[in-house]
Amino acid sequence: IATTIVLSAALLAITACNSRSDSFSPQPQLPASIGLDGVVSDGPVAGGTIYAMSPEQLAAGLADVVPGHELHDALTASNVIGHPRDVDDADQYSIDLPARLAGRIVFLIFDREGAEDLEFGDTPPYLMSIAVLGDAGSRQRINITLHTTIVAQQLWAQIDPDGDGNVVDDGQLLALLQAAELNALGAFGRDRVGRDLDRKSTRLNSSHMSES
Repeated sequence: IATTIVLSAALLAITACNSRSDSFSPQPQLPASIGLDGVVSDGPVAGGTIYAMSPEQLAAGLADVVPGHELHDALTASNVIGHPRDVDDADQYSIDLPARLAGRIVFLIFDREGAEDLEFGDTPPYLMSIAVLGDAGSRQRINITLHTTIVAQQLWAQIDPDGDGNVVDDGQLLALLQAAELNALGAFGRDRVGRDLDRKSTRLNSSHMSES
């Protein structure tokens, strides 16, 4: 009996030590996310949902959609999680993307379902933007406007030029992005009487397109 009591006490002591060890063991650290902040504007726009899609997700999920046309059904049917916007945030948005997308080009697509143009009181158009994401833990300002939409639609039309499901790589997309920016600047880079604006002050930044 005495031996049994000693063994039982020893087992209880080991169990207690293991429990204390488990309770104080460090928890695995999740990779830091990548934050994006900015405005949605065709005039200030409140509500709606923002989808962040890699080129591969865009080509697979929206292959049959014409850029700039009805997107809501295709977006909701895709496997991409949307980021609903709080109407109390007015034209501002803030989302966090997974660290695995660090360094990638992503398309930001604004779904206008449930949104309102605060200036005109009507439904805004679908809007898009492009982001070249930074490192995990970083935050970038990415505005989503008519200007960035023109750039993004040009790039969207070229991500799978042969329509065979093979998406061009990010290096090629970056070169296409720079060309699309210049095309958009040609559309917006003149004042009301047709004079060229200063390209240095109006050129979009390909890393975050935050000046539009």
